[in-house]
Amino acid sequence: PLPHAVRAKLEPASRLVKQALWVMMHPVQGFESLRYEGKGKLSDLFWLLAAFLAVRTLEPLSTGFLFSSVAPDEIQWGKHLLYSLIPWLLWSAVGYGVSTISDGEGRFRDVCISAAYCLMPFIVFSLPLALVSRVLTFQEGNFFRLAQAAIWIWTAVLMFFQVKETHDYDAGKAVRIVALTAAGCVVAAGLFLIFYGLALQLFDFIAQVVREDLLNGF
Repeated sequence: PLPHAVRAKLEPASRLVKQALWVMMHPVQGFESLRYEGKGKLSDLFWLLAAFLAVRTLEPLSTGFLFSSVAPDEIQWGKHLLYSLIPWLLWSAVGYGVSTISDGEGRFRDVCISAAYCLMPFIVFSLPLALVSRVLTFQEGNFFRLAQAAIWIWTAVLMFFQVKETHDYDAGKAVRIVALTAAGCVVAAGLFLIFYGLALQLFDFIAQVVREDLLNGF
């Protein structure tokens, strides 16, 4: 048996792993416990996001070349990791906004923490699937794509129960809130891209004006 001091240090990590797997396998009871039993902690949020980013870093490095969409040396890692977090950030922010005007009971911290737990299928299965892809042939690619689809579907199911249980909605209202949240995420992403494009054009225009002034000596 491990010494008591070592067990004490490992206890928080062991608790998080057991709880995250419980939420993934039993979303109704799991998300209820996060919200109403106070089992969802801010430290869980940071550790789950850290694990998710670690997986997102290792996944493209481990995927077989037949199934890789981009070569590892062509990846812009800053953008890759930022874009990996944007869906969680959008779902949390938009979901909280929609639930606030729809009599939701969850606080912002509850929404953010429970949304991070929805990433568990990616955290658990993405890297093993990437490693398995190294021994698959092109003809066996359907297995790889089916497994990827299963991860997405599992995550979507968790997102539904996250909304339902965190805000204590019935099933019908949860469906409506999920649909509104998804639509809000699409709108928010579209507005971000528009303003981002306009900002780039503005900065480019300013840079051109400055260069012309410098060349003309003011």
